[in-house]
Amino acid sequence: MRPRQPGTLGDDEWADYLFNKSNTKGLFRERWMHAHGCGRWFNMARNTVTDEIVAIYEIGERAPVEEDQGGVKTADSDARPELRVEVLGDQ
Repeated sequence: MRPRQPGTLGDDEWADYLFNKSNTKGLFRERWMHAHGCGRWFNMARNTVTDEIVAIYEIGERAPVEEDQGGVKTADSDARPELRVEVLGDQ
């Protein structure tokens, strides 16, 4: 979480906020930018243990997957937008 008053932090505290993350294991939702191609931002659901990409979905869309205690499962299609997977390679 971003510090409420970042200007009051010392260098060590600010560095800790910037560089030390919790390193979540399992399903993690991330925002990515295709920097060396089209420059678009997109959301990705990725398993951080296996590096499996579970879903790619557009900014503003609800995540099409959710985590269950037994692993990852696809959400009910009536409750979420349709999952669209695009390959965002160099064109």
